[in-house]
Amino acid sequence: MKRTVILSTNNNPNYLNYVPYVQKAWNKLGWNTLTFTFGTTVSTQDPINNMIDMTFSTPGYRSETIVQCARLLGHRFTDGLLMTSDIDMMPCSDYWCPNENKVTVYGFDLTERSQYPICYIAMKSENWDKVIPEMSLIELLSKFPNAKSDNWNKWWSIDQQIITQRINELVPNELLDLNDRGFTRSKGFNAKLAKGRIDRHNWDTTFHNLDAKIDAHMPRPFNRKEAEKVLKLLK
Repeated sequence: MKRTVILSTNNNPNYLNYVPYVQKAWNKLGWNTLTFTFGTTVSTQDPINNMIDMTFSTPGYRSETIVQCARLLGHRFTDGLLMTSDIDMMPCSDYWCPNENKVTVYGFDLTERSQYPICYIAMKSENWDKVIPEMSLIELLSKFPNAKSDNWNKWWSIDQQIITQRINELVPNELLDLNDRGFTRSKGFNAKLAKGRIDRHNWDTTFHNLDAKIDAHMPRPFNRKEAEKVLKLLK
């Protein structure tokens, strides 16, 4: 079955410039990509394996909300096994093996089981269609008032709020496959970070520690040198 990672970006260079690196990394692992864009034109050197779709303005909603939530409609543009991720989250190893017959959620423990993290949720396009039956972004967002909230904590995570509510309402427990990630602590850094993640909050230490590398939460602002270093981990 074709496997596709659903990504998105607006024209913020801190995210936009990671597009070719993240696409190439997923391709190396056998995944295609579909990237939704807003306010910018993006090209790819490999259009067969990397689809680009431009998301247009949805009145009353921030560009961040538009591109974040557009990922929940990826099944309207391609089929097969679809998994959501972030454009600044770069894979480092072949970690993701979702069950095609279930709804697979990675890292629920990372949110203290409050929301299903958009990195990473995988299911067949037919199941996405059941969980997100809306045909358009405006139809979907109109049902969730937090999408227009002035409170950052409410609007920034609206994509996760939506998918968490829908999975809890519509997916039977026996069809839900939860894969905990686990945490690690870095020397000299008090906060817990995702196990196996090279993290921009403690980049040098997590890059060089002995954990098996799973993914990398890329630095801001965009850093070409570090993107190329992470890509080399996928030999």
